[in-house]
Amino acid sequence: FVATAAVLIWAGHAVLARGLLVTGDAGTHVARISHLAAAIRGDESLYWDNYFFGGSTLLQFTGPVFHWIGTAATLLVGDATEAIKLTVTVARVLATLFAYLLVRKLGAGRPAASLAALFYGGALQLTYMQVVRGSFPQLVNFAAMPAILYCIECLWKRPALFGTPVAGLALAAICLIGSHEPTALLFAFYAAVFVAVRIAMDRTRIAAVPSLATAAAIAALGSVFFLLPFALERGMTADNFSAGSLVGVALPTLRTLRHFVVWGSVGTGEDYATYLGLPLMLCVAAGLVLATTRRDVASSPQWRVWCLFCGLALVSLFLRGAYVRYATFTLLFLSVAAAMGADMLIRRTARWPALPLVLFAVVIVDLAPLAVQPWTRGDMGAILTAADSLARRAADSRVLEVWYPNGQPDVSVGPDSSPLHYQRIQMLSGPHKQDATPAHNAGAAVLRVAADDLKASGSLRPSTIGLLALSNIGWIVGTGPTTPGLPPAFANTLSDPVLGRYWRIGGATPFVVSGRLEQADRPPSFDASPFWTFSFEPPSPDARAAIDAVQRIFARMDADPAARQAKMLLLPRLPAGSVWQAGSGETPVARQMAYTVGPGRVHLSIEADRAGFVRLVHPMAATVHVRRDGVPIEAAADVESLIVLPIHAGVNDILVTAEPSLLRQACFWVTATTALLLALAL
Repeated sequence: FVATAAVLIWAGHAVLARGLLVTGDAGTHVARISHLAAAIRGDESLYWDNYFFGGSTLLQFTGPVFHWIGTAATLLVGDATEAIKLTVTVARVLATLFAYLLVRKLGAGRPAASLAALFYGGALQLTYMQVVRGSFPQLVNFAAMPAILYCIECLWKRPALFGTPVAGLALAAICLIGSHEPTALLFAFYAAVFVAVRIAMDRTRIAAVPSLATAAAIAALGSVFFLLPFALERGMTADNFSAGSLVGVALPTLRTLRHFVVWGSVGTGEDYATYLGLPLMLCVAAGLVLATTRRDVASSPQWRVWCLFCGLALVSLFLRGAYVRYATFTLLFLSVAAAMGADMLIRRTARWPALPLVLFAVVIVDLAPLAVQPWTRGDMGAILTAADSLARRAADSRVLEVWYPNGQPDVSVGPDSSPLHYQRIQMLSGPHKQDATPAHNAGAAVLRVAADDLKASGSLRPSTIGLLALSNIGWIVGTGPTTPGLPPAFANTLSDPVLGRYWRIGGATPFVVSGRLEQADRPPSFDASPFWTFSFEPPSPDARAAIDAVQRIFARMDADPAARQAKMLLLPRLPAGSVWQAGSGETPVARQMAYTVGPGRVHLSIEADRAGFVRLVHPMAATVHVRRDGVPIEAAADVESLIVLPIHAGVNDILVTAEPSLLRQACFWVTATTALLLALAL
């Protein structure tokens, strides 16, 4: 146990080292947790985040469980980055513990179970997912999957209708589903195969089926928050999965298989495979060699378990799921198979008592060098300082961040986030597809128009500046590999000791007013799957169409952001009702009196000289509520899905809030109550 703990500390130091977590999706999750913790401290909304793409819901597609745990840790330690380091380290320890317990429960001895713990908990795959990919929510899966199989094994001997194994199984399943639903769906298939084969091995185990059914029912009850809103709230995102897109079958690529066996190799792009360990492969092979040379091995319980997990590992190479990192399944199954191979070898070489130690040493020689490099960044503190400054200075406008890690300027659409996002700064960019509002693609297209200008000339055309101003982007700042500031080649920049070189956009405004409403079709590209950065490299047909659409809409509106006026506002459907007939057709003159943005609310006070209409830069979504002068009012969505409502002469006090649907609220309390009761039962 001491040796295993030492290996865990060594393998985990890459994430525990001082510095920031900024690779892969890490920045997204740090920002989410930072915002959630700040919202709790300020007694504000935990459901809606106005600092991503003008507004987005609490992420439900991936990570709610991890984000909640990380937020709780943040409230304890005070810093989101350190809290995530602590959380993922604990997840790794639990993954190692349950791998050990699972293999012991399957009948292997302590030396083989310790090897399984090393193969699994010390794997480069875990380090790679932690520090290179930043897939923090899916790290919960590494602990939940062996925990589920371990609890199932416990049920064979204690098939009570409810007890510790049932409670543990249900809670582990809830954590898995709440971390990543598509992964949970695939693992449910593997768990079902595991149960069926184990019952076939020993028919007396069928007595545990009622207990398994009870655990499944409790897990389903405790997972309603992660399942029902995600499946039914179609108005919140354009990227809902169809049944056919969740699961599929595909041949593994030679590149992926190469990553598994080439020392230190890792995948890029959509390939999340990495080196699994040659000692692991040799222990798996030892089981096959022994079974073909020793008759007593082929009839042993360990051999049957070896066959089961090798079969599951083989299937995991072909079975695919949407956004599922299937290499995590392969690692778990091969780790168990390797432990069984090692156990069969150790049992039949009793005259070599040092064999487990030799195997341990070989594993360490293989794994230890792979964890030498800390992947945290201790040299980006200046960007965090810039974020703190912007949170104070740019509270009433949005910030456009220009990246130039390779010297070439670019604007990220997401899902990645830099340390600049860790503070409460309004950014017209977003973390993940599945919580994108209907205004996502129009905003992403505006960002890409700016990016194209910067790449072409290092400057912005007047029309692009108008587009940015109409989106209330008042600051353009840069972040290089380690320091803030725009590239030196950018002309006419301002200089700041904290921000470095930056631009200010004159006339940036959170609203424009008009006296006319015109009907216009909503571009189909706005309802395509929400764009990520790679959608524009090279541009997909939908992305190209969206870029053209936002420029046409801006030209047709004939907007003057500096005057906060537009010749017309474009709506896909003109609303009816007397309140919408108040406009005279002449564009009002409006003055901004107050504008504040919080996580779940926007307050805007404007004074107009006549009745008309106002368009806010905040998105209209199914659960957004608008009040004018304290009275609820039926707002409409324009062609970009931004909020439009009528205003009267005089002062208009507008309050926009976002509240979870009754479905989400009910599902949350069912899930929370079930999980709490299970924890108390344990």
